[in-house]
Amino acid sequence: MLAAGGADGGHAIVPFRREANGALEAADTFPSGDNGTVQARLGAQGSVTLNGKGNFLLVVNPGSYNVTVFRVAADATLTVADLEGSGGDMPESVTINGDLVYVLNAGRLT
Repeated sequence: MLAAGGADGGHAIVPFRREANGALEAADTFPSGDNGTVQARLGAQGSVTLNGKGNFLLVVNPGSYNVTVFRVAADATLTVADLEGSGGDMPESVTINGDLVYVLNAGRLT
């Protein structure tokens, strides 16, 4: 999966399917809800994190100061399950440990 610019100028997730011949095909585009104007460094490690079971994908939204939680279906369809504040400015990394989610913010606390 890839974080990329969405049609509305915000960030989006673009899942890819691997074809039988090994080629990758973009499945669809799923906006993350980040419509901020902050230049994000979403290439940073941990800006997009899949939980251990593979059924939830967490994405930082640095311009909106929040984290989008997507439910992941078997066909690579993503549905927004939750949108939570990051607790600070410019979240750039998210990780999961058991039932806890940790967010690293690059800005000040709010």
